[in-house]
Amino acid sequence: MVAVKLLITFVMFALVLIALKKKINFAVALTMIGIAGIFAGGLINGTTPMEENSTGILFFDVFEYFKSVGIVSTITGAGINILTIVGYVAYMDYLKASTLFALLAARPIMRIRNKYLIAWATFVFASLLLLVIPNGTGRIALLFGTVYPILLACGVSRATAATSIFAGVMYLYGPTSANIAVGAGYMGYENFNLAEHFVRYEWPWAFGAILAGSVVFIFMARHFDKKENAQGGQAELKGKKIEELGIPKYYALFPVFPLVMMILFSGLVGKLPTLSIPCVELMCFTLVFGFVVLTSKNRTEAVNGGFEFFKSMGKTLTNILGIVIGGAMFGKAVMQIGGIGILLQPFVNAGTDINLPLFIILSTIVGLFVGVVAANNYVPMTILGPVYAAIIASSGANPDYLILTMCNVPQFAIGMSPATAHIAMTSQSSGVPIPTILKRAFLPQAVSILVYLAGACIMA
Repeated sequence: MVAVKLLITFVMFALVLIALKKKINFAVALTMIGIAGIFAGGLINGTTPMEENSTGILFFDVFEYFKSVGIVSTITGAGINILTIVGYVAYMDYLKASTLFALLAARPIMRIRNKYLIAWATFVFASLLLLVIPNGTGRIALLFGTVYPILLACGVSRATAATSIFAGVMYLYGPTSANIAVGAGYMGYENFNLAEHFVRYEWPWAFGAILAGSVVFIFMARHFDKKENAQGGQAELKGKKIEELGIPKYYALFPVFPLVMMILFSGLVGKLPTLSIPCVELMCFTLVFGFVVLTSKNRTEAVNGGFEFFKSMGKTLTNILGIVIGGAMFGKAVMQIGGIGILLQPFVNAGTDINLPLFIILSTIVGLFVGVVAANNYVPMTILGPVYAAIIASSGANPDYLILTMCNVPQFAIGMSPATAHIAMTSQSSGVPIPTILKRAFLPQAVSILVYLAGACIMA
């Protein structure tokens, strides 16, 4: 039976790679392979994806899972964040507020002659924004609605500007990172203190990874801009004058309104309540929409303009969330079958004789591969979590060290996969092809991974 599990796991990954090579719609491919894999895993292991909510028939349970977790949980979870942020950004484009903001904000920044320094600052800012906006796709959408037009106006090429945002968003760290807490739970780490972990173990390697990745990013941006003869992005706004936009200058405040509100209501400012991203976005849209309608000469047109918010939601659901749903189904299939856990079983059986640095390196490679193919970071954590828990129990290893590779590293799989919502949103927002962004972002992320890997191995 072990051989069968390994074979099915191998076939699943092979089919995903074939789908990529044949340019088959990735959302469909992941979903269908996932459905078949969940069913196969249920037959082999005598389990059901619905657990205590089972209908009693595996075939039905697969589609109940598809509905309740694959679709409903995805849309009501990460999906609603993406939909509301992208909707607001689209409304800002319709109002020309984003263009106005870029024209005004670019004026002082243009005094910086080195455009790569501006791109570097964007990379770092995108990574630090995690502390107040934990959702990656949310940060991408916000930055494309605010910072990206400024980068173009300052002469940064579209590919470099897009990659600075995309690669900068790929870091996972911090005292408020729910994903790390979830990963610790998969490891069976009881009484895990996220803030203490960050202060005592994580911060040197997290900021070291950001610094190393951002420096490498500059060299890669220079190299590829020269190789591809990439032109500066001034053409995007060339010839546009503020007066020609026909809107009041205070409209430039609208694009940054949600960003300011998210920081204020992130739980880090005084006694202000903590608000969710969708809550902030919907509130900002409603307030701005109401103000625009009340101050507009043509109120009918102003009211109809609000539909841009909802129209963009529909496009996003089609182009981006389908991939997220497919990734959720494929990830569940990999877990249901259990083939990856079998590959790492020899380390579990080693007990105190385990070569911990070797295990850390191999499990990191496995986690990255699974994450890239599954197009998310949760699958590696859910698969590796029990393995790490067993090794901690048998060898007495410090779980805080292992979290660096168990939780922080798989995040970079999102930045290396061609099938995530993050890369789809970045490519769609910038018009830069997905392969171009991925090849530019690869080495900065690889260097950052090595920093985390070194941290885990040194402390282990």
